[in-house]
Amino acid sequence: MNTLIEHVNQVDVTEHSKLKSPPLQTARVIGHVTATMKHPSMHGLKLVVLQPLDINNEPDEFPQLAIDPLGARQGDYVFFTSDTKYIQEMTKRKDSPIRFSIQGVLDDQPEPSRKAPKRRT
Repeated sequence: MNTLIEHVNQVDVTEHSKLKSPPLQTARVIGHVTATMKHPSMHGLKLVVLQPLDINNEPDEFPQLAIDPLGARQGDYVFFTSDTKYIQEMTKRKDSPIRFSIQGVLDDQPEPSRKAPKRRT
């Protein structure tokens, strides 16, 4: 599984320009969102907060808001994308403000890397 994660996280930009859709990135679901008001295109969609991860499963960038058509749980490791064509198909609208969507939940949930505790001297 680590090989797949390494490949997904290390897609070369020049290689990506040849692809038809944006590459996938791994993230961990760190929360769910409850919105009292939201854009009409988001009606009925579950929103989650994702923490993008680097190759070592460490936080990379700021947390992001994403739609979750798969029902990921808090703590799950997922693949997400910014493929707007997929989002437009899902919401049936071209004016949707949604930028990210979950594309898959990892079968094997990796253990978060644990740093050695600091020793008191």
